[in-house]
Amino acid sequence: MGENLVNARGIKVRRDTDQTGLVTATPTAVIFSHRVDFFVNNVADWSSSVNPSRVAISAPGVYLCVANVSWVNAATGNRQAYIRKNGTTGVYGFDSRLTQATGVTTNTVTVVLSLKVGEYLELMALQDAGANRDIDAVTADETPSLSVFCLHRYYDASLGQEV
Repeated sequence: MGENLVNARGIKVRRDTDQTGLVTATPTAVIFSHRVDFFVNNVADWSSSVNPSRVAISAPGVYLCVANVSWVNAATGNRQAYIRKNGTTGVYGFDSRLTQATGVTTNTVTVVLSLKVGEYLELMALQDAGANRDIDAVTADETPSLSVFCLHRYYDASLGQEV
């Protein structure tokens, strides 16, 4: 028992500044500014210069994905977030909240996905206020962020290695 389980690994990316001008009713990928590794063995990767909205999968397995995005105060409309895989229109995990006139509106998304090498994930943000709105970079809450944890890496016993 457990011979197919390899140590879990993970990555977290986040943004340190507000992302401004999200157009109403237009899904927008969050552009991350830096990476925080939870573990040393890479199962996912991120680049600040090439597609900084993407976390790319470098080991096949089952992944727990957790994302957060907070919005600058505005009294109208809904704020939504979801995880998108491989740039498709598919929605993985979804959170929608009616915005608050005061305080911060935060979306949190959690989903478990089976992923292959070369696939990538993005945190998508969407709002319908009727005007452009901004994502709030809340340093204390580490939002916006996308965390990707590998819960189970696929292992081929006949090869004696991960595949």
